[in-house]
Amino acid sequence: MVTVGERIEAIPCESKLRITPEKTLDEVPHPHILLIPGGDFGPFEAIVSDRLMNYIQTAAETAERVVSVCSGSLVLAGAGLLKNRQATTHWAAASVLEKWGAEYVKARWVEDGKFLTAAGVSAGIEMALYLAAQLTSVEKARLIQAAMEYNPQPPNWGINWNQLDRQKSEELAQALSYNSLKTTFMIAKILFKRPDLLLKLAF
Repeated sequence: MVTVGERIEAIPCESKLRITPEKTLDEVPHPHILLIPGGDFGPFEAIVSDRLMNYIQTAAETAERVVSVCSGSLVLAGAGLLKNRQATTHWAAASVLEKWGAEYVKARWVEDGKFLTAAGVSAGIEMALYLAAQLTSVEKARLIQAAMEYNPQPPNWGINWNQLDRQKSEELAQALSYNSLKTTFMIAKILFKRPDLLLKLAF
């Protein structure tokens, strides 16, 4: 596994951590597996980088699997790779994913051909275990799961997705500031360089 970037320098993350890529994009032109992480504004900032988009499109052509976690699927959609494909993302980004050509599926992870997309945050762990089983074996994936002590036991109330319809999802997203006026303005400001995608959002 190797992290790649446009430059070998510390990149600030939204969580205030900094990640330094191990290789440049040119040094890893044909990854075996292409994994795109998510974030709040990071995916939108990635989409307006022509160099990064060109790399993702080219790398996806030869990669055995193209994988995303959370809103990382928006990057794939922005690159035109999920058009008419089933995919998932964090529930707050579902409408964006649909407007950019994908068929949103409310699931922990979705597989469509060589594309494997995970929903929000914790779903990425489950998708990674599924991918590990595919690449190695179920036995090894179970060993990884045991090493992580990944045995989720959430509080009894859980998430009732049947009651969280589109309207309530949008209300919750607003309450969490996902769809606030400030957030909408920030996304529109970032996507100003991609009017083709910005217009589809119909802000």
